[in-house]
Amino acid sequence: MRLFGKVYVRVLAGILLVAAAIPGYLLWETEKQSLQDACQYEEERIWNGMSVIRERVQRYDMGLDGDFVKNAVIMKEFRDIFGTQGALLWNGEEVCNLSAYEFAPDVLKEMRETSGLGQRDIFRSKPQTAEGRKLVLFYQETAGFEGAYSVVIYLDVTDIFIRTRNLLLRGLGFTVFLLAVVGIWIYRSIYRVMEPLGALNRAAAQIAEGEYQIRVPTKRVPAIRKNRRLQTDEIEEVAENFNRMAEKVEKHVKNLAELNRKQQQLLGSLAHEIKTPITAIIGNADMLLTIRLREEKRTDALLFILNEGKRLSSLSEKMLKLAGLYGEQKAGIEIREIDIGKLFDRLKSQVSVWLKEGGMLLYMKVTPKGLKKWVDEDLILSLLANLVENAGKASKPGGSIIVSVDETGFTVEDFGTGIPKQEIGRVTEAFYMVDKSRSRRSGGAGLGLALCRQIAQVHGGTLLIESEEGKGTKVSVKL
Repeated sequence: MRLFGKVYVRVLAGILLVAAAIPGYLLWETEKQSLQDACQYEEERIWNGMSVIRERVQRYDMGLDGDFVKNAVIMKEFRDIFGTQGALLWNGEEVCNLSAYEFAPDVLKEMRETSGLGQRDIFRSKPQTAEGRKLVLFYQETAGFEGAYSVVIYLDVTDIFIRTRNLLLRGLGFTVFLLAVVGIWIYRSIYRVMEPLGALNRAAAQIAEGEYQIRVPTKRVPAIRKNRRLQTDEIEEVAENFNRMAEKVEKHVKNLAELNRKQQQLLGSLAHEIKTPITAIIGNADMLLTIRLREEKRTDALLFILNEGKRLSSLSEKMLKLAGLYGEQKAGIEIREIDIGKLFDRLKSQVSVWLKEGGMLLYMKVTPKGLKKWVDEDLILSLLANLVENAGKASKPGGSIIVSVDETGFTVEDFGTGIPKQEIGRVTEAFYMVDKSRSRRSGGAGLGLALCRQIAQVHGGTLLIESEEGKGTKVSVKL
């Protein structure tokens, strides 16, 4: 996982930097403070030592050889107090040096002068390396005796640097150990945190290959997930959103596949359905062109061609409506509040001509009066017209058709031939006809109820059919 590697390396590098910087800074501060404390203590010891030497010089009675005795006393007291830790200088030349080192008074004097200190102030040098040891030199040009005495005292601070180095090494060792432990913990933690991203990546790749049922597992169970007070991390939210997206994609793909199946079924059924009338039209047209017919036969052939052409026109119109409803679903409909009374006026006007030709009686009933409904007026009008048309085809001349509407939906009832019980479940299939010969004679194609069912579905409703042979049929659209 490339992202995991990048995150892990950067986090580990940041921890390593902090782990090295903080102990290093603390050790540096410790070393500096220890060195400063040791030097301050040494300065105080030098001041006290010089004071003791001055007091003891003043106690002696020098006599006739005063200068000689005074110098001897100073050197003796210097050796007693500082031992091998420094050197006593007279006019820049060593007169007493029991230490293992040689000093350069000129260099010390120059360094003291550049520091801005007074002659009696003690100058302290930075740590110097001599024979593998770390030394700090203290130089006082005027020691406070009578005469040009100056002193150089050294302080061996090697132990401070050794202790600091040992602490640093132990700290580094502990840091490496701790870093290894923390590194393993961070590795496992980041891997657990990043694992859903890997699952997301794999799931996305599988979905891209067409496996739309793939889902990303989430840690929370559904019962816990319903508790909105629980805090969720962003990756888990991404996983849940990904699953919702995958569900939508899968549903959409299934809908497209179902739509494609229905449309292919419609096209196949349409091709089969129009084969017979087209063959008949071609046959009659060819007969009119090649054979001299009597006027009566000629008229019959022309009427047959006309009727079959009308049936094909009606078939194509219903096919377009049905295919459009399959494709658009609810996206293409316009829902608004309509007055049912005005809808019935339009319905009556649309079906009045062929009702009159068949001698049918149409009764309309609205309960309660002035009822209004939120529907697509044109689609509902098409639904009712198809149901009335089917009722008219199933009824004998002079029969009655009742169209009623209430709060629950629409109902169209006839008292005609009825539908066999075993056929009721199939009459809403496209191109399915119970009595094919009667349907074709009346110009039917078996699309009316399929269209009505689809119109009801896009309104969120259902189509219910109740029928009994010889007594009639009642079709209800429940919204």
